[in-house]
Parts: sequence; structure tokens; C-alpha cells
Amino acid sequence: MAQDERTGQVVRIPTDRETGKRRGFAFAKDDENGVEYFFHATGLRGGSRGFDHLREGDRVRYVVEPGAKGPRAADVTTI
Repeated sequence: MAQDERTGQVVRIPTDRETGKRRGFAFAKDDENGVEYFFHATGLRGGSRGFDHLREGDRVRYVVEPGAKGPRAADVTTI
């Protein structure tokens, strides 16, 4: 694992209240520090297509990068 990579678990995948469809983003909880990091479907390796198969509880690997509203997970992949 590269030095800047982190591991965690997908803890929330928000859905639209009216349609029940996924909203295109999720949150991963860091194994080391317990912080939840936002990530967008486009931040997932494989893009939005891979997001359809993502489930709460899945283990993920990612890097943390600065975002518009604070640190976010990027280059997210399931492990």
C-alpha cells in the first residue's frame, strides 16, 4: 500500500427521499482515525458504473485530497 493510501469502510450512501435512488456520493470511515470522508461517484475507480455495485459495509482503499468543503476521498477502490 502506498504511503498516502488509507483504508476504511463505506458507512453511508445517501438516497433521494422521493425516488429512493442513490444521490451519487457516499462516505467512508477511516480505519486509523475514524474520520468520515465524502467521495463522489466520479472519485471511484471505474466511475459511476462501479458506484452502482457499492454497498454500505464494503471495504475501500483511497487517498485523501483537499475538496471544496474540506478533505475528501479520491481514487476509491473496493478491497
